[in-house]
Order: sequence, then structure tokens, then C-alpha cells
Amino acid sequence: MDSKLTIQEKSEELPVLVSREQLAQQTAAFFARGIEGADNTRKVYQSDIARGLPELPIDAATLAAYISDLAATRKWSMIARRLAAIRQWHRLHNYANPASDEAVKTVIEGIKLSIGTEPEQSPAFDIEEYKACLAQIPAARAFASALQSSADGKATTAAGRGAHIGQDSPLPRPGTCTRPT
Repeated sequence: MDSKLTIQEKSEELPVLVSREQLAQQTAAFFARGIEGADNTRKVYQSDIARGLPELPIDAATLAAYISDLAATRKWSMIARRLAAIRQWHRLHNYANPASDEAVKTVIEGIKLSIGTEPEQSPAFDIEEYKACLAQIPAARAFASALQSSADGKATTAAGRGAHIGQDSPLPRPGTCTRPT
């Protein structure tokens, strides 16, 4: 049997594979990279595993007790992330996923129903808070004064032109103002 592969067209973007062995090596490399995940995800999972997890691998009963303990003090998002780290560790090390156990799934559903899964929404940023933020910026105070003059029927700027928001606008860019504490 010939170990050479026949490739009809050469692509400038993809390397030409000359043997089945090279194809198998490349496939194995892609598989390993895919199972490892992104660098930041891997770092977060390693951090989660290092923080108070029982020794891995763990069984379903230990996992259920662990996430029950977390639910007393943590939000659902943290519990879900720790579960993902545990699942990934077991997957990488060819162990059965304890989170797929029906008892663990039932505990997870109970936790979700008890503590909720929706993140807390920040309160709305109202106009008075926005004005207070603008008042902290010297150029914005001048702009607000010009707008007030305009409302009183006076010229809107020193040059007598209407004020507008552009590249040289005295208004802060979105996300640059923090709420006063």
C-alpha cells in the first residue's frame, strides 16, 4: 500500500501533505490543540482547579457535595465555570465526566432554581449622574454653559456657531466617566 497522498491542486494557504503519516501527525496536533482549548481558558480552568477543589479525578457524589457547598457562597456563573473546569480536566485525562451523572444533574438544577442563574443588572445611569460626571470635566463645563446660553437665546459658542459633537468635542467618550461614589 502506498503511503503517498495524491493532491490535485496546490493551495497557497494550506501546506501540501506528502504522506499519510504527516496527515496523521497534523490531525493529532489539531486534536490536541482543540482539546486543550484557548490559552486564557486553560489558565482560568487551571486557576479554578487549584482553588479548593477536591483531588481530581472526583466521583459524582463528591462533585455534588462540592457544588452544593459552592452554592452557599457563590453565584451561578462561578459554579458553572468551576463545573466547566472539572469537565475539561476529566476530558483531558480520559476520565468519565462526573457532571453527566443524573444525581449531579439534579443537584445542578436544584442549585439553579434556588440561587438563580441571571446576573445582577447594574442600576440605570440616569441623567443627573451623567450631568455630575460631565461637571467633573473642565471642557464639558464650558460646553454645558454654552448650551445653557443657547437655551437662553444667546450665542452657543464663543465663535457664535452652533455646538456639535465631533472629533474635537468637549464631551467625554463613552465609557470614560465613572459614577461618583
